[in-house]
Amino acid sequence: MVASVITARANPLNMLPPLLHAGLTSPQQHATRATSIFITAALDESSSGGWEMWRIHDYFNLVVLVPIITLVVLALAKSASRPAYLLAVVMSVYMVVDGAWIALRPDIVRAPTVLLGHHAATLVLLWHSLTFPSHLKYVAWMSLVEANTLLLIAKRHITRCRAALDVAF
Repeated sequence: MVASVITARANPLNMLPPLLHAGLTSPQQHATRATSIFITAALDESSSGGWEMWRIHDYFNLVVLVPIITLVVLALAKSASRPAYLLAVVMSVYMVVDGAWIALRPDIVRAPTVLLGHHAATLVLLWHSLTFPSHLKYVAWMSLVEANTLLLIAKRHITRCRAALDVAF
């Protein structure tokens, strides 16, 4: 069940601080390395029955949503359409990948039908914005909901700063 909490020993998030000193120079290298750690740890644990697929999905989202939310903030801060266009493309890819994952493994989320409906509606709105560039300015506002998703997932896995996450949520 999703309500279980990962112990500090098994939590790949505890491996992130050493990444800052691993000689990685760009945010992309940090994200790639962090994703690699999460997937490797998840697969190692899953072969022994320790990790369930929902945890892998959660950690995937924790890694992927941070740059997406960064793009949201950038798109809101700039009036130019370039960040909004990039956000629309990235969000489209994310919605397709996450939607496919949920469709193939509905047991990884509590309400797969609702989430698939959300992903489909989001894809329609993203397609509309990409088709009518004057509407790209709305993509960042529409994508703010992903900050909520990140906080919900983080609250399930991060226990050290739970009060701060509750306030942010």
